[in-house]
Amino acid sequence: MSNLFHRATCDHALRQLSEGDNEALAVLHERLGRRVYLLALSILRDPHAAEDILQDTWLRLSQGGARSYTPGTNPEAFVLTVARNLALTALTRRARELPGEIPEDLLSGFDFQKELEQKAYLLGGGEYKAPCQRAGDFLKGQES
Repeated sequence: MSNLFHRATCDHALRQLSEGDNEALAVLHERLGRRVYLLALSILRDPHAAEDILQDTWLRLSQGGARSYTPGTNPEAFVLTVARNLALTALTRRARELPGEIPEDLLSGFDFQKELEQKAYLLGGGEYKAPCQRAGDFLKGQES
C-alpha cells in the first residue's frame, strides 16, 4: 500500500469522525493502532498503560478531538500527537502519585525533549512536524 493511499485513507477517516461517524475509528485503528500503541509504550514502558492510552486516543478523537484536525495535513502526525500528549500526561500524573517509581533521568529526558520541540517549532515557522520528525534532527539544520 502506498504512503499516499494510507495518508488519504486516514485523512478521510478523521474527516468522517469529525462529522460524527464513529465507524471511522475502525479505519484509524486498523491503520494507526499499532503505531499509537508503540508510541505510548515507548513513553510509559508499561504495556497495560499503553493499551489504555490507545483506547483514550480513540475516545478523545471520537468525543470531538477529531474536529481539531485540518483536512489535507498529516493525519498520522495528528493522531500520534494526541496519543503522545495523553501518554505524557499519564506519565506526569503517575510521577506525582508514585514518587520514585519513574526514574528521574526519564522525566528529565522528556523535559529536554519538550524544550527541543518548542525551539524547533519556534525556529521552524511551522515546518517542524512533531512527533514524526525528531526535534534534534530538525534543529541541526536551523540557525539559532
